[in-house]
Amino acid sequence: MQFHYVITVECPIATGSRQATLSGLYNSSSSDTRESVFKTVLDHVRGQLGMTATANILVMFFSLESNELPRSLKAVG
Repeated sequence: MQFHYVITVECPIATGSRQATLSGLYNSSSSDTRESVFKTVLDHVRGQLGMTATANILVMFFSLESNELPRSLKAVG
């Protein structure tokens, strides 16, 4: 199943702090849990921001939802 995520984080930098919002798609496997997906997304965010795996990061917002729209919202053709 494919999920869409949105995450907003704040991380320390030399002059104060930096905020960033990232979004993307995650293809889950049968062994995934919400926690494992969150940790994978957070590791991806750290990489995108050039942070180490142990760097402090504050998650301000996280959303994980199915990427498939309900039939009632799909365009009728």
